[in-house]
Amino acid sequence: MIIMNTNIIDYPDSSYSEVIINKTTRDFMFNKLCNQYDVNFTTPLGKIIGIEPKAIRNFLNGGFVKVHTIQRLKEAGNFSDELVRNSIVWIDRIENPSLPINFDCKEGARLDAGIYNEGRIRERCVEYHNKDRDALKIMLNCSKSILGKMFNPTISIDKRNGTSCIYFPPIFVRHYVKLGIAEKAKKYMKTGVPDYIMKNQEYQRIWLQGTLTEEASLHPCVSRRKSGYCITPRIQLNRNISADFNIDYNKKVLFRNEITKTILQKLDKNLNKLINDEAKMLKNFEINVKPRFSKLHIANNGTKSATYSIMLSNSNQCERWLENIGFELKRQEKQMKLLLNNSGFQMSKASLQEVLINFYSLFPLYLRTRKKIYINKWLQEDQKKELLGDYYDN
Repeated sequence: MIIMNTNIIDYPDSSYSEVIINKTTRDFMFNKLCNQYDVNFTTPLGKIIGIEPKAIRNFLNGGFVKVHTIQRLKEAGNFSDELVRNSIVWIDRIENPSLPINFDCKEGARLDAGIYNEGRIRERCVEYHNKDRDALKIMLNCSKSILGKMFNPTISIDKRNGTSCIYFPPIFVRHYVKLGIAEKAKKYMKTGVPDYIMKNQEYQRIWLQGTLTEEASLHPCVSRRKSGYCITPRIQLNRNISADFNIDYNKKVLFRNEITKTILQKLDKNLNKLINDEAKMLKNFEINVKPRFSKLHIANNGTKSATYSIMLSNSNQCERWLENIGFELKRQEKQMKLLLNNSGFQMSKASLQEVLINFYSLFPLYLRTRKKIYINKWLQEDQKKELLGDYYDN
């Protein structure tokens, strides 16, 4: 088992992390240091060991102090890591944290899936954004399992669209820095899925389930035939990466069939490691799919990003997902079974509409605005209005 552990907590170089040590250990450490250096006041001791007097006073009074301060006190008095770690009662506003932090567990794999898909790594915190309340609850429960039951993060809600943001503390940041993730450069596309997940098939299952909840989509694919309509379940995962080469087009979005063969060859070679790793995971569950370039975005400033997709486009592949990987949300499992039970034969338009209404009804009402119900060409306007309720006119 991999323990993310260095010195006192996990990453003493996390300059923004702050801790409180219990009174018994604080008094013991201070008395030993005073005897060791033959001083009685905080000011001389601070000068000798290179710590500001204010920081030592905060330490003695039971206030928050930087992890760097604790590290220097530990080294100056040759105190053990175990003594200090077991005496931490608060870290980054977390009471009685579980230390050392261990991401090598099921909950850690799920947290990483959430942050890779919907997270943002900053210097002082890790942000996780989502509108889906079920996904938010999963992330909160996993973080409490990692950090301790007393962990109570700050959560803000964007009133414009109802998206919530969970702010994870500085101690979280170091985990993702160690994994080689830099938000601006989107390095997670190049570093791929964390090694500890790639080495464990159960963690891979959790990653894929979490990615379907966070980023990928399960949706019905409808095709029209001479004597009716056919419906097939489809799972699609998209990953974007910058495309740094010259291309002269007026359009802002170019699909695969609109790009010259020469440019297409370059784009196919630009495949990112993250989606390659996810294709390898799927192969371990008897789902053989190949990631491929799907479209190119050109921004107003000329920067380009390429979208690569993994597509489970037939019933056999989706059945294997259901049987070998499964779903973390019950509604997803019900949606998949609904589509599988109605695939493989032709149906009338009325029957098709009934399946689609049942499919979209499984989403909570507040999420249905994101599911392209507005532009669904198979549903009638009164059916859309019934599905969307008060959101229909917004």
